Amino acid sequence: MGFIVKHPVQTSDEKQYDEFYVRIENYQLNKVNGYIGVSVAHYETPEAAKNSIPDYLEDEPDGSGRINVAMTHDPSVVDDEGNIIYPIWNMWYTYPLTEKVVVQEEIKTSSWAPRTVEYVDFDEEGNEVIKTKEEWFETITTTYQDVEKTKKNLSLIDGDPFGYAYAQLKQSYGEIFGSENITDEI
Repeated sequence: MGFIVKHPVQTSDEKQYDEFYVRIENYQLNKVNGYIGVSVAHYETPEAAKNSIPDYLEDEPDGSGRINVAMTHDPSVVDDEGNIIYPIWNMWYTYPLTEKVVVQEEIKTSSWAPRTVEYVDFDEEGNEVIKTKEEWFETITTTYQDVEKTKKNLSLIDGDPFGYAYAQLKQSYGEIFGSENITDEI
């Protein structure tokens, strides 16, 4: 399952394509850090992608239709010498599975203050006498404050991690090439 990007690109080996096919090759659900990551590949056509990873393990893969990762969608971007700049295209995308929530956090503050206390002592003749002394006491005050935190929410994938990642990836490419240039090719 992938999509076609209907926008011209040029690779560093000077091949030009009017459109290309994007397919998720692998996805990883990271429960610890709360994100889904996908690795993608670009192909000349959906058929080239199918040949690259055949359905049967016994069949020989043919990666000849894979597009070079050093490519540009804007050949007017050049360096100081007038050479086209071919950035290495991002082939790993991560999408957060998180949401912002407000939680109350307990905040404890401590203060110290002297107090005069009475105590029993004895004079030189052994008689009980009441004396006073100053002692320091700690007072702990607890307050609560609303704090915005990022909470992992794996249910955002709605039971379909691949479908969620695919929709997010299409949106990422739509932001680069325009969503009107993204066509599903299932």
